[in-house]
Amino acid sequence: MLETESLSVDFSKEKEDGYKRIFSRRREAACRQTSPLLTSLSANWNNVYFAYDWQAAGETPEVLSKQHGIAIFTEVPTPIQAERRLDGRFKSEQVIQGNIVVSPANIGHRAYWDTAGGVIILGFEPTVFAHAIYESVDPDRIELLPHFATPDPLVYQIGLALKSALENYGADSRLYAEAMANALIVHLLQYYCTQQLVLREYSGGLPKHKLQQVIDYINSSKSHSQV
Repeated sequence: MLETESLSVDFSKEKEDGYKRIFSRRREAACRQTSPLLTSLSANWNNVYFAYDWQAAGETPEVLSKQHGIAIFTEVPTPIQAERRLDGRFKSEQVIQGNIVVSPANIGHRAYWDTAGGVIILGFEPTVFAHAIYESVDPDRIELLPHFATPDPLVYQIGLALKSALENYGADSRLYAEAMANALIVHLLQYYCTQQLVLREYSGGLPKHKLQQVIDYINSSKSHSQV
């Protein structure tokens, strides 16, 4: 893994140009920057960024994004040998289909991988996490943690569902995408944060028992997927 200068990226401002600054691939003996195969830009999803690409073997510089990021490995014909530095920690790991990597906002993330594969990259504004469940939890007590490659069947299926909705419905997928993003955020807050999601009393908004039903459903779905 080469040591290169860190990149600070804000996808809310740079959009696809931010992606191009991170990734490049070699074609016809010429190295040039390329766009992802599929993005949510034309669909105008609110504060949620989606990109799908077939990534050739390569590496990225250290990236510090203003958004929370999740990489979902959707097509991995053969296991990928990867070297990853995340939040100052280094790990040599094997990545397989269904693995995800969680990279919180403003956390350094650098990667090298030796095999091509299909990857979905999801980005969320930190404010989206706070607003998704702000009526039920104190967002100041919740911190999303970095995670190296780990299997998560539910996040994998949500990623595929978002990809399918974008491919088939385009701009009409916005409402569906926002609903799925909220479910994904609750799941991340439950399993990938410093504190387990704890409901608190409040007046107005979604009743506590209904939000608990959503969380129980997510937990049940994850358990069934792992059987």
